[in-house]
Amino acid sequence: ATKVPFPIEQLRLAGRELRLIRRLLEKEATVKEKLRRYASTEDERKNVLRLLFILHQTGHLIDLK
Repeated sequence: ATKVPFPIEQLRLAGRELRLIRRLLEKEATVKEKLRRYASTEDERKNVLRLLFILHQTGHLIDLK
């Protein structure tokens, strides 16, 4: 298991954002695949990209493709 810098819950995100983060971290996939899977509208796309950025910047998602 990969060691994470701190529990993701400490970011104090909304419950739905935390659920989406868990799904984003579940499987190895490219950003394009994650967007296709979890974002069907422009707002959802922006939210997924924002959450991926947060995960990457906090060290929770290292290998972003």
